[in-house]
Amino acid sequence: MPLSVDVTTFDTWSFFPAGPVGLAFERVWDGDWAKGPAGSYGTKEAEWVASTNIREIRTGYLAESVNWAVDADGKTVTAVLKVRQGVHYAQPKTDAGKLVNGRELTADDIAFNMTARMTDSRAMAYLFSPFMRSLKATKTGPWEVSITLPIADFPNGILRLLDGSLMFAPEVLQKYGNDMAYWSNVVGTGPYTITDFVAGSIVVDDRNPNYWLKDPVGPGKGNQLPYVDRVKYLIIPDLSTREAALRTAKLDQMAGFVPEAAAQMRKLAPALKEGPGGWGAEPHLFMRTDKAPFNDIRVRRALMMATDFDTLNKSLYSRQAQILTWPYWKSKEYAPLYLGLDDPEMSASVKELYSYNPDKAKALLKEAGLPNGFKTELVLWSTTSTVDFFTTIKAMWAKVGVDITLSLKDTVVLNNILDRVTYDQMIAAVAPPNGSWPQASGITGKTRNNPSLIDDQKVTDAVAHWNITSITNVPAAMAETKNLMKYVLDQAWAIPAPRYPQYNFWWPWVKNYSGETTIGWVAPFWPRYVWIDQQLKKSMGY
Repeated sequence: MPLSVDVTTFDTWSFFPAGPVGLAFERVWDGDWAKGPAGSYGTKEAEWVASTNIREIRTGYLAESVNWAVDADGKTVTAVLKVRQGVHYAQPKTDAGKLVNGRELTADDIAFNMTARMTDSRAMAYLFSPFMRSLKATKTGPWEVSITLPIADFPNGILRLLDGSLMFAPEVLQKYGNDMAYWSNVVGTGPYTITDFVAGSIVVDDRNPNYWLKDPVGPGKGNQLPYVDRVKYLIIPDLSTREAALRTAKLDQMAGFVPEAAAQMRKLAPALKEGPGGWGAEPHLFMRTDKAPFNDIRVRRALMMATDFDTLNKSLYSRQAQILTWPYWKSKEYAPLYLGLDDPEMSASVKELYSYNPDKAKALLKEAGLPNGFKTELVLWSTTSTVDFFTTIKAMWAKVGVDITLSLKDTVVLNNILDRVTYDQMIAAVAPPNGSWPQASGITGKTRNNPSLIDDQKVTDAVAHWNITSITNVPAAMAETKNLMKYVLDQAWAIPAPRYPQYNFWWPWVKNYSGETTIGWVAPFWPRYVWIDQQLKKSMGY
């Protein structure tokens, strides 16, 4: 398995754990592998190539079930977790492993973890969701934990607590504190345990013989998981080196191939199997709509019409890209909320925005009192692909008199600018993924998810309503979202970047695998389900 960046921490506070960390721990619930392709034996309700947060395609892991209901006061929602019995912690041959000693996971452990996520300043939920800092999870039965959240914040809170929390043994935190971040102090209930780490080189995960989960579907149904005895994560920052490692079978699988690289890999290693690997994109372009000139809808619409999306798609993405990608893009799991350009409900007014028309753009700018255009600044990442993309946009807008200065920043500086809203006019930023719906809409609130600073009461009310609807009726909430898009898209609050397809390649000896990359919300935990056909590998000369 390849990693493009080094693993800098092995703790579980982050929403986005490195793959080796995720295999050593587990969440309360996550995506149901059997509802995806699952080696061609699943129900195919999900593709599992992008993060999702939809209750109907989830299943319990450390909780047998998670149920919730609106409380009698109508202001709060209580989630009840039925903790799975018979789950034991791994027993790595470390001091931390000896401390926990392979004991059984308890409801007290889950309550401790959930409360820590809300009250410990190291936790991402604490940092991102201040409303939870005074809350706690409560053990309400021998194998039951309950959490009560304000109704308006419930979808947000559940995402943070259930999808974003890897469960650890409390005694490890109590003894080691911040040192829990060291690999040798990793003790979880996951299918693997970390046995070695060399910074900048490799992370080794070995099979946890005490793991509880069995194969849920297919010819191996009922078999004890995981199948593979060892998973090696090779830290290879250079893309060409990673691709060469896959091509020469030093890697068994690799995702994230852009169309051009995928075409090359097909030629050089035709024996590889492949599948869709999600979608990639440059950042979207966001405008400060709280100040001139971007508080004028005519200016925003002019910039949309001055952007030649068809040429971008043709020249950069071989016409394979999705064009309408903000605030949501089209994906299997979230298709019911997506309003596409070819949708019968789509208005002519929105379609006009995506049709290159520099003459109409100039006319709109003249109407807005800018007959000669204007100068503006765009803050963006200094990566080559991002700079090239927006250099193309700069050339397009110059034709209607809009002169962009590209202000290049490294990632840390740009994120600080984004968080503090210290950009004066425009910024290129990543919008929240579909998997963060319903709560992270990207069109409300004073957060980094809303770089255009959209402050529209109609939108605010609608988002608040679909958040509450989603608690009991996800399809209805998606319908509400799609309906609002008719208004949102017409406002031209952001210039979307096309999303191009990515591809996933693997060798035929990786069995029970269909190209999954994330089974749930940022959940690259698929290795527990696959096995290696060593005989086939040998017969192919490797």
